[in-house]
Amino acid sequence: MKMNKLSFVIAILILEALLGCAQQTQVQPIIPSPPSVEVTQPPQPSTEIPITAILKETKPKIAFVRDLGGDLGWDIFTADADGSNIVNITNSPSQDLWPTWSPDGTQIAFEGIYVMDADGGNRTFLGGGVYPAWSPNGTKIAFSSLGDLFTMNTDGTSKSPILPILRRQWDTYSQVCPSWFPDSKRVAYASNGMGYWEIFEVTVNNNLNIGILGADTSNSKKYPIHISGGGLRFPTDNIAYHNLFPVLSVSPDGGTIAFDYYNPVAFKRDIYLFDIETEKVKCLTCEASTNCYFPTWSPDGLKIAFTMETSKDSMGHVGTDIYVMDTDGGNPTLLIKNGMFPSWQR
Repeated sequence: MKMNKLSFVIAILILEALLGCAQQTQVQPIIPSPPSVEVTQPPQPSTEIPITAILKETKPKIAFVRDLGGDLGWDIFTADADGSNIVNITNSPSQDLWPTWSPDGTQIAFEGIYVMDADGGNRTFLGGGVYPAWSPNGTKIAFSSLGDLFTMNTDGTSKSPILPILRRQWDTYSQVCPSWFPDSKRVAYASNGMGYWEIFEVTVNNNLNIGILGADTSNSKKYPIHISGGGLRFPTDNIAYHNLFPVLSVSPDGGTIAFDYYNPVAFKRDIYLFDIETEKVKCLTCEASTNCYFPTWSPDGLKIAFTMETSKDSMGHVGTDIYVMDTDGGNPTLLIKNGMFPSWQR
């Protein structure tokens, strides 16, 4: 009996020893640490406004010409799109006419031909000519010289004829008032080569050889423009109005040409639109009681600025103001008193 009790105690001691050893040798599970992950923050919108956006105006300016009277001549001015902040940028006794903006809005070319900064500074003479028109891509200036059309680089180099030069008598077969299409490859212009004014389109080719009347003009086409009312063909052959050439302005989308025309039936000059695709002509100012001319498109193609004769003094001097209207002729609004030759900044 004693022996059995002793055996039981020994068994208990052995069991405890075994359990203690098991506790000492038990393997603890290893929990791996999470891998290191580099967290990239999504890009945040920049709150810094580029300096170019700060400097660029939200609305384009308008350049125009004002008659200062007497010996002061005609100067070129600029104004904000609403007609405010008018500034004389030429201040010259010469006749400064026909301003046209560079596409980036930093320079203005004008009749002469000259180029200057938008504030009138750094005036540079490029060469003789009239009716300058700056190409939309900014590389060329088209102009008329002695009745022929030319282009040149904006520094006055590489003067080239657009069409073969015509041999003519004075004031005959004139090619005037070029206006670029938005592709900078085509120009619309007016010509009285048949003794009356017509409107043409020409693909600019500066590799032309100087030719004579009758040379290849396959890069030019005539628009079939007709004026409704009285069966008059545009433009009429009337020697009294031989020098009243149409002033042209191609729309920003290239689909429409605005032009002015003296209608001898109405005894006044009006502004018309010619739709190139439909070949339809619409008068925009025929309801006006006075002459309207020199149309120019706003850069967005939604407005047309133009010159309207509004007064006449005791000496017969005609006063002109600049108006803006919708492209259907609606909402004509006075923009600038005493001005003409408006040109929108692009």
